[in-house]
Amino acid sequence: MSVPAPGQSLRRWLAFAGVALFTAACSPAKPKTTVSGLNWACGASRCSASFRLENPGGDAEALAVRVRAYAGDSVQSRRLVGEHTERLALSARLTRRLTVGIDTSARASNVRVLLEFDDQ
Repeated sequence: MSVPAPGQSLRRWLAFAGVALFTAACSPAKPKTTVSGLNWACGASRCSASFRLENPGGDAEALAVRVRAYAGDSVQSRRLVGEHTERLALSARLTRRLTVGIDTSARASNVRVLLEFDDQ
């Protein structure tokens, strides 16, 4: 087993810190808006989902709200069977309730709501 040269561990740490900072700077920011009160029901070819969006403060956010329906009983077997996207702007300190319908290619066993900044 070799002994590291003096300063080698410091160089390794600095390289790691540089990569970590670069990764953090390149990762997209997440909206501050939150999703709560998700209620959903699915039939053979359609799901309905109702939920609340809340922007806790700061700035208004232009959002792409993606509601996805998945089939499968586990994460390993999960597959996307339907998706609905709403684009909206939510002002600071406001709450908005949404109800959406999602056409599906198979019966869904789970529904998720994903928030992204709207680039359009």
